[in-house]
Order: sequence, then C-alpha cells, then structure tokens
Amino acid sequence: MPTATRWLALLVCLVGPRGLMSQEVRGQVRDRATGAGVSNGVVTLVDAVDGRLLGHVAVGPQGQYAFRVPRPGAYLLQFVGPGYGPFASGEFTLAPGETRIVPLPAASLPAAVLDTVVVAGRRVTVRLQRYHERRAAGVGEFITREQIDRLSPVVTTDILQQTAGVNVVRVGPGLRVASRQDPATCARTDQPSGPLVFLDGLFLGNGMGLNLDGLLMARAIEAVEVYSGAGDVPPEFERSGAECGAVGLWTRAAAPEPIAVPVFEAGGQFGTWVTSQGLAEGRFGGRIVIGFTSGVEMMAAVSRLVLGLETGTAGTDRTGTQVTVAARVRPLGRQSSLYVGAGGTFLSFQRSLGIVDDEEYFFLMAGLVARKGRFRPFLETQVLDPVGEPQIHAYTGVTIRLY
Repeated sequence: MPTATRWLALLVCLVGPRGLMSQEVRGQVRDRATGAGVSNGVVTLVDAVDGRLLGHVAVGPQGQYAFRVPRPGAYLLQFVGPGYGPFASGEFTLAPGETRIVPLPAASLPAAVLDTVVVAGRRVTVRLQRYHERRAAGVGEFITREQIDRLSPVVTTDILQQTAGVNVVRVGPGLRVASRQDPATCARTDQPSGPLVFLDGLFLGNGMGLNLDGLLMARAIEAVEVYSGAGDVPPEFERSGAECGAVGLWTRAAAPEPIAVPVFEAGGQFGTWVTSQGLAEGRFGGRIVIGFTSGVEMMAAVSRLVLGLETGTAGTDRTGTQVTVAARVRPLGRQSSLYVGAGGTFLSFQRSLGIVDDEEYFFLMAGLVARKGRFRPFLETQVLDPVGEPQIHAYTGVTIRLY
C-alpha cells in the first residue's frame, strides 16, 4: 500500500467518517406577523458556550441564510434588520455532519419603540433616544439620516469615510474599518486593529474582520456614531477591545424600498425549423435574458445553423448564423411560467455552392420557463413573418441566473 494511502486510512480510523464531515445551519428569516421573507438584515452565529461570534451573513432576497460550522457543539443565532427588533434563537446543538434548519421569526418594532421623546429640544424616537442623548453630550462623532441622504453613499464604508475617528482601509478585495489609535497602544501589536462594531446595540465584531459593505446596505442605515478610543466609548459599547474605539450603526425603523436590480441570465439553446415536410436547419447557440422590475424581459441570442439534423424531405443545403433580439412579458404575472413577446431575427446563409443570402424577419413568440434553483429550462416557439409566409421555429435549452 502506498505511504499516502496508509496515512489517509490511519486518519479515517482515528477521526471516523463522521469526524471528516462539516456541519451546516441554515434557514429563513420571516416576518412573524405576515410570514413573508425578510430581505434586509444580518444573521450572526454565536458559540453558546463562551459567547464568541463565529460569523455573519447578510440575508438573501427571501430571508435565507446559511453557515458552515467547523465543529459540532452548542450554538445560537442572532438577527438584526431594518424595521425589526433584535432577535436571538434558542440554543441548539449540532452533531457531527448534521445540517440543522433553524427558522428565525422576526418581530416588527413595537409601536412603543417608535414613539417619540424630546432630546435637546428635538423630538426623536424612543428607539434612538440614547443615541441622541450621546449626540447632545458632544462626545464622539455622529451622522444622522439627513446627513446620510445628502451624502448619497453607495456602500456603508462611504459613510464611515466621512469620520475622523476611524480609517477605511483595503484588505484584499474588500474594505475594512481600522482604528486611528496607535496599534502598539490599542491592540498591543504592530498590525492595524479595528474598532468594535455594534448594529442596533448588538455586538458584531472587530471592524478589521467585518465586510460591512457586504452585510449592510448604506440605505438601510438610520444613524452612525463613532468613538476613536477607550476614553470616549460609552458604557453600552464597553467590552474587551474597546481601547481601539467603537462604531455604532443604527438601522432604519422601516425597511428601505428594494432597489430595482435587473435579473441577468445566460445559457445555451438548441432549435430547429419545423416545416410540413419535417425538421430543417438545426440551430445551436446561446442566449442572454435581462429581466427588469417593470416586468419586461429582453432576450438576445446567437445561433449557428448546421446540417445533418433534417428529417423527412425538409433538408436544405444552407449553413450560417442567426441573430435574434426580442422583448417579452409574462401575461399571467411575473412569477408565472408563460411568456409571450415579439422581436426581430437576422439570418446570414451560405449555400454549398458558396452563395450567400441574408434574410430578416419579424416574429411573435411564446414560451414556458421553469425555475429549478438558479437554472431556467425553457421551451419556446417563434413564428417568423406571421402575416406573410409563416415559419415556425422551436427552441429548447436552459439559462442560468447569474444575478
């Protein structure tokens, strides 16, 4: 037996097959009242034994989240999101190799939290009362929603770059928040360290270890407070590491309206010309689909015409290229499988004798598309020149949703 194989066999014997497995916890954040998925917020994985924060993820469009957990043990989850009060799950235990589904029911902020009080002559919500009291005291740096609106930030770190208390630095492909304190003083190391970061009062972690731009949208932030060192940090943010400062982020009382982000799909297709004599001119190629929030979808495709796929007496001696552009809609609703549309197609043929022909057609189309995760298998019929001499082209294939 080769040496490498012996070592692998010994490893399996020592740890067992289940010891080599990873654990996973996943689920969905839902509005407790409506049952709808919550599309904005952050889920944190916490070690239930020592309280260490093990990771953060931003929830997906339907509130979904997932963590890979390095080892079995006891854990709990925390959720913070715009328009919702902080929520912590009960403690749960992960066995070796287990996948645990943990639903997180988020409760909208109660009316009492949204009531107003007067702080320094200004009426503010109870939820942000302590923030505005600290702002009135003048210790630290504060950025209000009005200032954020004037700034028009693209990402969260755009807001923090306006402060003097922290630095925004590039680490690998992303941006992190670093302390302006002397590293030798605040972190007892020669490497930059970050301030503590809190979201709606819950501790998220060290700014140098958090991708805030990936966790929280700038438009979801209501207010920011920044403290440069231990002497400024208020009691609410005091914990180990506060000597490097602290950043408090407060989300909006209502979830922001979603940005109109187009859907982009790309994939392959196969088609043929359906005639009364059989099938002619096979077509292989690719297509892209861009879906807009208005409900309109744009489709563009390029196909190569090939010989050898004919049936009956429908054979031709033409090869070439076909380019198609179309607009389509879903008459039964944006989530339905049926779509219809219209467009134009351009064909450039080359016959066996070297003769080149160009043809252009207007066409009507109808199709069905299924959703299988990110995959979108489809069947489609196009009727070229519907008011003249109609040609029926049929296509099948699959596109993949890229974003």
